[in-house]
Amino acid sequence: MNIAIDGRTIAKNKTGVGTYAHRLVRALLQSDTVNNYYLFLIEPDEELAGPNLTKIMIVGYERAILNRYWENFILPKEIAKYNIDIFFDPAYALPFFVRFGRFLSRIRLPARLGYFFNSNRKVKYVVTIHDVISRIYPEHFTSKMRMWQRFFLWNAQGVADRVLADSQSTKRDILRFYRGYGDRVTVIYPELNDKLKVITDKVILESVRSQYSLPEKYILYVGTIEPRKNVEGIAAAYARLPKEVQAQYDLVIGGNVGWYAEEIFTKIKSQNLENRIHFIGYVDDNSLPALFTLASLFVFPSFYEGFGYPPLEAMACGVPVICSSTSSLPEAVGDAALLVDPSNVAQIADAMNNILANKQLADKLRAKGFEQVKLFNWRKCAEETLKVFEEVTQDR
Repeated sequence: MNIAIDGRTIAKNKTGVGTYAHRLVRALLQSDTVNNYYLFLIEPDEELAGPNLTKIMIVGYERAILNRYWENFILPKEIAKYNIDIFFDPAYALPFFVRFGRFLSRIRLPARLGYFFNSNRKVKYVVTIHDVISRIYPEHFTSKMRMWQRFFLWNAQGVADRVLADSQSTKRDILRFYRGYGDRVTVIYPELNDKLKVITDKVILESVRSQYSLPEKYILYVGTIEPRKNVEGIAAAYARLPKEVQAQYDLVIGGNVGWYAEEIFTKIKSQNLENRIHFIGYVDDNSLPALFTLASLFVFPSFYEGFGYPPLEAMACGVPVICSSTSSLPEAVGDAALLVDPSNVAQIADAMNNILANKQLADKLRAKGFEQVKLFNWRKCAEETLKVFEEVTQDR
């Protein structure tokens, strides 16, 4: 098979979807030497390589409107050029005109028009839908983001031959809001980065501590700083900890700035704990294992996640975890984390205090965490994804 993959989310400061796409492409290349892969990128990526991989650089389509032009007018030509069998988009941004291909299949179109509509249904489209948050928590998004996400979800419903979901929770949500997807949704758990593990090298640990000006002991959050992630709630919970606990443990917040971040910063500053709360910005993949290893506790009370990498990443590095009892997070962490109501600041604070004050509980969570992360490996993720690709090509 000739498999094309939209890698536009694979960029330098990649987060959620970009991380997922990068890891899945790498896993596919490691496990599959038979099929040919064509990867569309907006930035060079030396980590992704293989004898069966062709990288195609996209230049000049960074802005949203130009991205839509690329999807609908440039991409179909590339698909025809490389004789693509499957187009896989890990961010579900599919060409719009293809949705009319089913209606035009009985009309003999000129070749130069046929590939815009995929009227012969030769190319199969597979997407991953990570969440439908814009439908569940619309207030956490700008109006522009809501518009685009809802458009892409609606369009994929009419174009995609198969849909991958990161969790059973996400699958339920997809079918709750978009019944038209029907039986096309398959759950495949994402893989974890196998580089995430406990770091014992003191030189590496101290280097990362120095790079990010980390305190001696700290509670950690890593993720985008936006309303859905409940960073404000983490700070409020930290403010409720006993003064003697605050004196011993600072709060470190790492991650890219998302929408409405300025409001979050303002509210956190109102806690008057600026000497105890540290914003360290985006953390590169190479520094993450040491950042986690140095932490005493990881807190992730997000309101909603389609899957949620960070709690499992923390577990892989031996950190006890607190996370939300909502959406997909209980499914991801099992019984290896303390679950809290993300809207209950007092409950989050109590969970923090319990783990920090109870070494036996912290050690128990660490041990369970190491077992939990074994459920998410690259080989299984790649094999299940390839199985979907093979099944969809048979439905001609």
